[in-house]
Amino acid sequence: MWIERITARAFGALRDQALDLGPGLNVVYGPNEAGKTTWHAAIRMALTGVRRGRGSSTKESAALEEQHRPWDDPDRWAVEAIVRLADRRIDLVQDLAGKVACRATDLDLGVDVSAEITRPDGTPDASIWLGLDRDAFATTLSVGQGEMLAVAENAAALQEHMQRAAAAHGTDATAAGAIERLREHRRRAVGADTAVAKGPLRTAMRDLAAREDELADARRRHAAYLEQLAAADAAAAALAEGERRLTRARLAEAEASAAAARTRAERATTLAQRHPTAPPELVARDAQADGVAAALAAWRARPTLIGVPARSSATIESELASLPAAPDGDRDPDPSVVAAVRELDLAEEAERAAGASSVRTGDSGARSPLPLLGGAGLLVAGILAVVAGAPIPGALLVLAGIALVAWGAVGRSQSRHPDAAVGISAAERSATARAGLAAALEARGAEAGTDLRAAVANYQEACRRRAEVAAAAAAGDALRRELAMARDAEALAADAARRVAEAEAGLRTALAAVEPHAPADLASEGIVHRLEEWQRRRQTETEGGERAIREYEELTGLLGGRTVADLTAEASQLAQHADDLQRAAGPTPATPGQPATAAEVERLRETAASLAGAVEVRQADLLDVAAAEEGVAAARTRLERVNELAGLIDETLALLESAQRQVHRDLAPLLAAAIREWLPVLSDGAYVEAGVNPADLSIEVKEGRSGAWRQARLLSEGTREQIYLLLRIAMAQHLVTTPEVAPMLLDEVTAQADSVRKVAVLDMLLAMAAGRQLVLFTHDDDVLAWAADHLTGEPHRIIRLDGRAGTSPEATATAVPVGSRT
Repeated sequence: MWIERITARAFGALRDQALDLGPGLNVVYGPNEAGKTTWHAAIRMALTGVRRGRGSSTKESAALEEQHRPWDDPDRWAVEAIVRLADRRIDLVQDLAGKVACRATDLDLGVDVSAEITRPDGTPDASIWLGLDRDAFATTLSVGQGEMLAVAENAAALQEHMQRAAAAHGTDATAAGAIERLREHRRRAVGADTAVAKGPLRTAMRDLAAREDELADARRRHAAYLEQLAAADAAAAALAEGERRLTRARLAEAEASAAAARTRAERATTLAQRHPTAPPELVARDAQADGVAAALAAWRARPTLIGVPARSSATIESELASLPAAPDGDRDPDPSVVAAVRELDLAEEAERAAGASSVRTGDSGARSPLPLLGGAGLLVAGILAVVAGAPIPGALLVLAGIALVAWGAVGRSQSRHPDAAVGISAAERSATARAGLAAALEARGAEAGTDLRAAVANYQEACRRRAEVAAAAAAGDALRRELAMARDAEALAADAARRVAEAEAGLRTALAAVEPHAPADLASEGIVHRLEEWQRRRQTETEGGERAIREYEELTGLLGGRTVADLTAEASQLAQHADDLQRAAGPTPATPGQPATAAEVERLRETAASLAGAVEVRQADLLDVAAAEEGVAAARTRLERVNELAGLIDETLALLESAQRQVHRDLAPLLAAAIREWLPVLSDGAYVEAGVNPADLSIEVKEGRSGAWRQARLLSEGTREQIYLLLRIAMAQHLVTTPEVAPMLLDEVTAQADSVRKVAVLDMLLAMAAGRQLVLFTHDDDVLAWAADHLTGEPHRIIRLDGRAGTSPEATATAVPVGSRT
């Protein structure tokens, strides 16, 4: 089989474009985005089509559709190929979008041959002419870019084709024939266990299921009849009970009506005797009662009197006004001044010590360490002053300390070297210390003057006085808080006294309104007592009047425009009616349950009649349960016989298939031999032997230098891809079970090869192209140059793509527009 022409009607970015291919090696060259991968997919899908069926597609088919279905016109997705078989030419049209306009036509005879290659899903697949399916074709014969190792990932799916190929090569023809005959006998004598099968097994199973359904139906009908009968009996019993409860309800209603009428007549008689005339109307609630109630409520809600604070707000205000204001300036001697005084003390002490030492040592010239100590003291004092917030005095002290330390260092150096010049004297250090102290005092706002010691004393005294004034001024915060509390307490006390006085005045006003002649000198509690007694008397009078009005209104309602005699006569009539019902009903048992209504009893009567009719219908629809059980037993016996036969055949098939799998392993040496033929050439002598595991198609190769066996999957990516390319070519040679020779579609299979191996791969493909069609897609200029040197005419071709997935006038066999006869 080889492809003469591939036409992309609408495929990805391709529109009505075609490639003419030769029966040998076809090198399709083009830069990136020239459509190489699109043409590769178009050729494969033109041969195998796409699966049609319900449900979601596989992830791979969904990815293919997303990548290659036309975006601008997704409803038009079609590709066509003219394929030459051993004895005929076929025009193969694949409607990839609708999958309904697919067709395979014999160009010589003009007849439709789609039935030869139509899959059960209704789509044509030309790989059937090779003894494969579209998945096996994609895994072995179509090598996509970066998919060299996909054959190993689909080893399980390829096992069936491997076994079929082994049988076709004669390695196990006897076992395969026996298995096929057994399977044929099983199909005839047992059949498949599928919903649409028609063999003895499914017939027996369906017969058993039908008999079991009949038995279940018979039992269901019998159970329904018994259930209906029980329901009818229960309905009849419920009707009888409802009628008894209805009679009892009517009698109880009559007795209750008679008792109620008797009670109304007796109550009306009593009220008529108590109120022969209508009572007077109640006087509306007067203002006196409201005033008394308001006065008592105000008195009960009066606040508790609050005492005034011990110190009045006026006293606190006077004391607060006499306090001094907080002073400005230092309240404690500043650290810079303290440090400067300390440094002056040290300097003067050093000066005195230096004079004494000079007298003792004569001309030795040795310097005292006191300048260094003094300088260190000034540095420390300066740093403390800066930290305390006096940067200027602190900086002066630091500078003086640095100078003093330098002087001391020079002096000690001179003491070690007699010829050195004399440095700064102790008197100079004292002068520097006095200058630092003067600067520290002036920075704190104190007068230095000529007497620094007196100035320091004055500064310290001023700090002490400011501290005393500040302590006195600090008491103002506490006095202000006390003043605020005193004012609040005085306001609360005044408000409480006012409200108590208003409540007491309200009591006296209310008492004067209800008892004008009451003593004027009564205490508050006495007034409250008199008002509460007045309220109780008024409440008693009001309640008596209200009760009389309510009873008269009750009497009016009971009479309803009639007289007491009328009510008495009505009660007698109802009592007589209850006695008549009791005599008519006779003795009624005291059965439990609520009384029934006439409507309820009527519903029970309708239900009982309906259920009785249903029982008659069910009885006429009954089936013979015993006969149905016998039918189930007979059907189960037939199914057991068929299952027993199926078990014997399946056990025999298992033994033969086990032997067949053992024989199928003979295909592995064929694959290994095919790989071994080109392995040393492609690997430049690095590997010389190969072995193939038929279970997972994993490959091991033997190093030519060390003789060690290596797993191919652990080698470099380029070597691994080249080895698995050999495996695909070997499987293309041995998996095809028909006389046809399968074409191979290769996309960028030299991408991982170096220059030496690339030439070896191309030489191998050229050699193989002598017996099959190869279509190699590449962007590699080296591959194009090799093709120009080695492909010199038929049956080989070079095809250039120019980046527009269209035609190129430079090509040996170009991509031509549809309709061209070139």
